[in-house]
Amino acid sequence: MKNLEEEFYSLKSLNLSNRAYNSLMRNGIDNIEKLCSIPKIDFETMSGFGKKTLDEVFDCIDFIKTNGISNTNNINLKNNYSDLIEIDSKKYIDEKIEELNLSKRSYNCLKRNGVNKISEIMNKDEEYFLSIKNMGRKSVDEIINALSNYKLILVEDCESNQNETLIASIFDSLNEKLDIDFAKFNKQVGKILEAYTIIAEYENNFEFYLSDEKIRKMLLSSLYIKECYQMYLIDLIRENTYGCDLEYIFKNTPKLLQDDEFIDNIILNLLNNKKIIKIYDAYFIKYNSVFDESESILGESDYNIFIKRINNYTLEQIGIELNLTRERVRQKIVKILNIFYAKKIKFKEDLYLGIYKNYMISEEDFKIAFDDCKIYSYLKLRYSDYNNYNYEKSPLIDALSNDNIPKSIKRNIEKAVYKDYVKIGKEYIHCTRDEISNYVLKNFARKEITFDDFKDYYFMIIDELDKDYDNKLFMMERGYENKLAKSNSVLWKYGKKFRYYNINSYDFEELLTTLNLNQYRDVEYSTLKFYNLYPELMRDYDIQDEYELHNLLKKICDKDAYPLVDFCRMPNIVFGNADRDSQVLDLLLSLSPISNYDFAIEYEKEYGISANTVLANYMKNFEKYFYNGIYKIDAIMLPDVIANKLKQILTKDFYYIDDIYNIYRNEFPNFGVDMINPYSIKSLGFRVYSKYVISDRFSSAIDYFHHILTNDDFIDTTLFPSKIKQIVSYSSHFYKLKSDYEIIEISPNKLINIRWLNKKGINIENLFEFIEKVYSFTKDGDYFTIQSLEKSGFDNHLRKTNLGDWFYGSILTEAREKFSYLKIGGNKIFVKGIVDISFESFVEYIVFNEKNLFIELNELKNILIQKYQININVTKLLEMLNKSSMFYDKISKIIFADYDIYCENQGLVIKVGE
Repeated sequence: MKNLEEEFYSLKSLNLSNRAYNSLMRNGIDNIEKLCSIPKIDFETMSGFGKKTLDEVFDCIDFIKTNGISNTNNINLKNNYSDLIEIDSKKYIDEKIEELNLSKRSYNCLKRNGVNKISEIMNKDEEYFLSIKNMGRKSVDEIINALSNYKLILVEDCESNQNETLIASIFDSLNEKLDIDFAKFNKQVGKILEAYTIIAEYENNFEFYLSDEKIRKMLLSSLYIKECYQMYLIDLIRENTYGCDLEYIFKNTPKLLQDDEFIDNIILNLLNNKKIIKIYDAYFIKYNSVFDESESILGESDYNIFIKRINNYTLEQIGIELNLTRERVRQKIVKILNIFYAKKIKFKEDLYLGIYKNYMISEEDFKIAFDDCKIYSYLKLRYSDYNNYNYEKSPLIDALSNDNIPKSIKRNIEKAVYKDYVKIGKEYIHCTRDEISNYVLKNFARKEITFDDFKDYYFMIIDELDKDYDNKLFMMERGYENKLAKSNSVLWKYGKKFRYYNINSYDFEELLTTLNLNQYRDVEYSTLKFYNLYPELMRDYDIQDEYELHNLLKKICDKDAYPLVDFCRMPNIVFGNADRDSQVLDLLLSLSPISNYDFAIEYEKEYGISANTVLANYMKNFEKYFYNGIYKIDAIMLPDVIANKLKQILTKDFYYIDDIYNIYRNEFPNFGVDMINPYSIKSLGFRVYSKYVISDRFSSAIDYFHHILTNDDFIDTTLFPSKIKQIVSYSSHFYKLKSDYEIIEISPNKLINIRWLNKKGINIENLFEFIEKVYSFTKDGDYFTIQSLEKSGFDNHLRKTNLGDWFYGSILTEAREKFSYLKIGGNKIFVKGIVDISFESFVEYIVFNEKNLFIELNELKNILIQKYQININVTKLLEMLNKSSMFYDKISKIIFADYDIYCENQGLVIKVGE
């Protein structure tokens, strides 16, 4: 990021014309400080400054010196000749009196008298000036003398400098990439452009001239420009490790020179003059082969040693043949390599160094890709540092996504990458244990299966591929079961069952934000608590039970982000230092007297632990309170003084019992907390529940929850006490009101009451009518968003509410018998019917609706954004594609419906699995 001070003093902040800005930059004046430090007379000797440009620059300097640098954003000095005077049918620029360069005293006298322009005093005599207040004889003489020396500027003379500005602007455009000498450029190109007519309307619009074919043809015909571009092209090719194809060259050519014929001719000239060579469809700098060139560098003896080493002779074999010791041969090889290094010698074989240096490519892979083992041997010998295990290289498959590698070379690398791939059904996968396992999960574990089921499917595939002899594909049962337990492709369930679930295809921000696990301290919960609290959220993320939720959270919750969260045996989670007996006792105190069965039910509601588990394992230390099937703990009542004081303080309708404890401790630190119990709290006017209380002016907790959710026309749930959302009965009633359309979400956490819609003339029947219209308009299996629906011609009669697209989506969300939906990329995707919906199936829908069953990655992104209003992270999109049955070609960046469609459109079938 630029330093703020540098940004502040940049010339760009001055709002100068392109002409003035470019002239200053060419002369090394690149900031305001330099601009104001140069005497005005020095500008007149600089190149590129016509009269109009000088006027603009001087006005700018005067403004800064008068108003300060901090006010430069207010400068608007671009001269458009709006102030003109006409004398004898000729137009002159009416300049300010500042151009007379008067003394401060004379200048101030004129300004105080309202004189701003030279035309106002041009024809005034001595008597007029003497009549001005405080104007002395000396000032009068100075002004008259300045006027006699001043020459009016004809507009025609000023406009003659516009061609100079055009030349400078073109130079700046080309000089961003090409190394051009301005004097030579101006001498040759300037003459060509001298007769070019500047159109007043586009005087400062350089983009207009960039697209002008006359200027382009003038430039493309210039021998000097051809010479400069040729040198630039050689440097461009030399700097690119992987060579340059035509697409890359065109993209990196200055816009004014982007002409196919011009570029082709320059390349042809470089090829004919042996400056560059063409390998496949890429261009490289021309170097001689190590086998042809190195003898003249090394001499015959060392050359023979070096070539034998490239041909994979061992040091011992070379030594025996040449009667040298092994150590002496090694020393000679080191000496040879040092000569190459010292002289920075490059050979034709070095053109492959980028691939060898940056990617994990074996000799076998190199042979498959480039049909030459000797090049690999040379690279391995000369660049032995890159053979070190400490030198990090990327997997070879990553080369296919590298935009700097020409496509033709990537197609060759592709043959090596896919050498171990096999075709199963319509998919094309790497023949490894993990990839075959992933195929089994995708195709056979959509519903829950056991590990034994998984093994049967896995070995069935191995048998079909005739690979049961391949030890690399053998599966150690216990070890692989543990590996699957950690996999991001499955969710484990009760009874050691699991199902396929592509964790990498989801954005879990909403899930983690809603659960907010870091809010809990020193407590033990079962994930059943959260599963019951947020049924809609669980449905959005396709989480089917508390065991799946536990397994998912364990995989996506980083220990650094959740340091106090301990994922115990499914489905329990411990937050901080939980004390199970204290949890039980606190709840017993709040609910006593209560039966053992009812208590277990309440404990399940509060903490998510199943009632049967509570009865079997949690109550052994509380038998002293248990009699005749009832737990009872004697309670102490509050003294009247304390009770009356607490009634004055506890004025809200809802409290967590812990909050009442804290208030009590602050107000009465010398009294025991055992006075706060269900009996004493009831005496304060509250109904007591497991962990919270409700004012007894409400008949029940549901009555209170209904009140806060329906009392106002507009509801913002972020304003509710945060702990309310942790109560299952609140969550249940909230979702019931939504499903009954008593309240409707208009944006996340913001809802509207049906009562408000009724006032606007819209009732619940109108909402049902909207649902039916959407259902009739769409086809079975159609994916859509509210935005894509309307772009397809759907007439939304509810638009008059002006409540936004989220509101219309919320209406469809509750129509679960008619539509399935998925939240992704800040929107909701719907599909007609009750179906399993995923982002993968949605993208497949888009691809299969393309005429040729394939789509470019960028086009898919545009469709998602423009048609469906879905913003998706590209990394997530690619992760999903790699796990799907679709085939993504990393080189062309095209998504094909499957591998067969890819082969059909490439005009090839890569032999696999051989």
